[in-house]
Amino acid sequence: MAAVDQTDAVTPTSGAGDNWRELSSPDASAADGESAVQDNDAQRASERLTTALTRAALVGGALKGGLNLFGLLAKAYKKGPRDASTRRAALDAARDTASFAAFLVAFSGVYVAVDEGLATKCGKHRSKGWRAAVAGLVAGPALLLARGLGEQALDRR
Repeated sequence: MAAVDQTDAVTPTSGAGDNWRELSSPDASAADGESAVQDNDAQRASERLTTALTRAALVGGALKGGLNLFGLLAKAYKKGPRDASTRRAALDAARDTASFAAFLVAFSGVYVAVDEGLATKCGKHRSKGWRAAVAGLVAGPALLLARGLGEQALDRR
């Protein structure tokens, strides 16, 4: 029998924690290992989608809301806080903020969902070069949400 070199030996601590121990245990079959990896990928994709949606909503609300709040404060300072147009402008600002946040949530949600779906179906490494382009192309129509009702993106007369 040939002696095993201890520097090349695989140990439960040489991998990535618990997942490595699950996959390297002697009673784990190939099917169990494959399902564990798939479960881990599904959980990671779900966490990525949740994080993307949360960040998009917060960023959309903070950016557009902050900009609108600054405009409202400037208008209130100029005309007075009890002016009827200031109240109407506040409602418009809230609607504008919600619309922008919805656009970012829709765009990022569709992008991440398509990206993760393609990675699952076609393989992460095989589809690495074109996955982002396809996900962006599919998520692109969310740009239509960025415009308010009655405004046309291409029709500027």
